[in-house]
This record gives sequence, structure tokens and C-alpha cells, in this order.
Amino acid sequence: MTVRVAQKRQFYFFFMENFFKIIVKFPEYPLAGKVKLEVYDLSKKIPLEFPPDDGESAQDYVRRLEMHLEGNFCDDSSETDDIMSGVARFEEMFNQLDFLEKSGNVVEMSSDCTKIRMSGMSGNEQHFLEFAVSDRAQVKVTDHSLPALPGEMFWKIGTIESHMASFQSFLGQLVEFYDNMHTIDELCFVVGPPEITTKTTHRIIKFSEKIFLKISIDPLIPSQISLNFIGPIAKVEPLREIYNEKIADWDSEMDVHKNLLRMYDMIYFPMKENDVETPCNICFDYLQGSSIPIISCDNTKCNVIFHLQCLKNYFVTLRSSKTMFTLAMGQCPFCREKLTTFLQLEADENN
Repeated sequence: MTVRVAQKRQFYFFFMENFFKIIVKFPEYPLAGKVKLEVYDLSKKIPLEFPPDDGESAQDYVRRLEMHLEGNFCDDSSETDDIMSGVARFEEMFNQLDFLEKSGNVVEMSSDCTKIRMSGMSGNEQHFLEFAVSDRAQVKVTDHSLPALPGEMFWKIGTIESHMASFQSFLGQLVEFYDNMHTIDELCFVVGPPEITTKTTHRIIKFSEKIFLKISIDPLIPSQISLNFIGPIAKVEPLREIYNEKIADWDSEMDVHKNLLRMYDMIYFPMKENDVETPCNICFDYLQGSSIPIISCDNTKCNVIFHLQCLKNYFVTLRSSKTMFTLAMGQCPFCREKLTTFLQLEADENN
């Protein structure tokens, strides 16, 4: 297994017991040549010379080291068993990592072997698993590339092998979810969130002039969606009524994109290449980081549009503006008519 540490090939065993702390480094792994060994009794380093035999493998060296420690330093067989079982667990962990890397996964490890990152699963470079390794070779998932799932069962302490099996199982259940997201990304003008990852469960798309849809999809049940409308109230209300009337006719055999087109009797949604880049009428820029203007006035005769953050900053300067739960209400900077927006969109854009 290649451990990426300053472009050198190294291999570590590290474990802690009440009796011994042992650190073994193998620069020439899988051989034990030039091995570096440190043994501690609690915090006191024990001087120990234990050179490898010519051509000896790292695994054979560790087995021989175990026998040497047992015969020369250990009086309590139970403590020796703990040390040997700790080494065996690390040996098994490295064997699992070696197999996974040979199977096409990318394996990265910190120099002290306490952190491991797996990526490239199923040929998808975006997916990853990160682990924390205890001094007893117990492995716990600290981060991953999947959306939030009920239970998060594979976060429990286990082995690399068990965590990878759970991850692949979850990934298999999310195929339909990712297919739906990919279709929306390909066939719609997606305006948010600014940063889309494998964890993102929603998209904001352009529906028509001044109207945008926020589509949230349940990762495990993609046919269950939540739809929020962004735009002037007079234009949004009829769309919301259609949604409430036709949601019962949702066809679970169709993807989300086709169901929404059928629901609104549309052939296609607006595409980015056909869109005119209308700048924000507060900052006068089209792009604000990765965000574009999507908030418009409730006055259907007012054609201005704003970035959410620009409008929020503007509302702060108004005494008449109000905030209720996730709603912000104020006056349009241009026509002075009522303007309402969802502050929740701001949080979504950062997820």
C-alpha cells in the first residue's frame, strides 16, 4: 500500500497499551529493510536493537518482534495478548487498505496513521470516506461524500471493510437520486446553490422570467420532493395552486424533471445558453461570487431583479422592513412596492 508522505513509501504500525507503546516504520515496505523501531514502557523509551533478517518481510518482522517482546519484557500473558491483538488488528487494517487500493480506490494516510481518506469509489472521484484510527486500530468515519441519511449507521466504530461495505450499499440506494440531480443539471438552468457537491439535495432552477423553483429531493425516496416558488406573488400563486392540484398525479416511474414538465404542460425549462444576463439593480453586477440575481419585486410591472444578499443588506437600512421567521419584507428600492423574499434561501445557498 502506498502511503503518501513526502512522496516516500512508508508503512506504520502504531498502538497504545498500558504496557507498551510501539512505533514501527518500514521505509521499504513490504520488506523490513531499514526498519525504524521505537518501544516505550509508558512514557519511558526502552533501548532495543532488533534488526531485520536479510530479505525479511514486514509481516514476518512484526511476528518475530512480538515473540521477542513476549520472551524478554512481558510477565503477564494477558498484556502480551493485548499487544499481539493490537498488532494483528493493524495488520488486518493495512491488508484491507492494500486490497482496496489494488481494486482502484485511492488511499491516502497521515504520517502517524491516525487519519485515512478513501476516494475514487465506483469510479467517481467526487465520492470519499474519511476515517479516524484509534491506537487500537478501531476505525470511525469522520466525514463522507453522501447526503445526510437517516441513522448514519456506518458512522459507528468498525473496520475499513465494514465501513466500505456500508458506504457502497448506501451508494447503490442513491443511484436514482443522483440520476435525478444529473438530469436537472443537464436540462435546466441551475442558478443555485453556488457550490454543488454530492451532498447537495436541492437545486434552484429558472422556471420563467422572474420565477425560479427550488426543488428539494429526498435521497432515499426521490419521488418525494419539496417545491418552493421564488418570484412575484401574483405570478407564483397560480403555479403553487397547480402544484397542489396535480401532485397526487405524480408518476413515480418518471424522473423529477419529466414530472414537473408534465405538471406545468411544458416542453422544456429555460436553458442557460438562452438566458440574458440581467444584472442586480443594487450592485449592478450579474455574478456575486457564484450567485446570480433571482429576487424580483411583487409589482409585476417592475422589471428589476436583485441578489438575495444585496436585498438583505438593503432591508437592514429600512426602518419599515420586517423579518418573520424565514420571510423578509420591505420595499422595492425602485418602485417602492412591497417586496418579500425567503431568507431560508440564503442558508440553502451555503449548503
